[in-house]
Amino acid sequence: MALVGYKQTEIGLIPEDWEVVRFEDAITKKRVRVGKIKQKQRRNRES
Repeated sequence: MALVGYKQTEIGLIPEDWEVVRFEDAITKKRVRVGKIKQKQRRNRES
């Protein structure tokens, strides 16, 4: 039985609003996000 606000997953109990993803997928998403932020900042400086 899981605690209120938590769910049981293959890696154990985690908060209900979290999701289990592959490490590689998490890193790929972060890399793309950071790249877009840097590009936006660069464009703002050039304006």
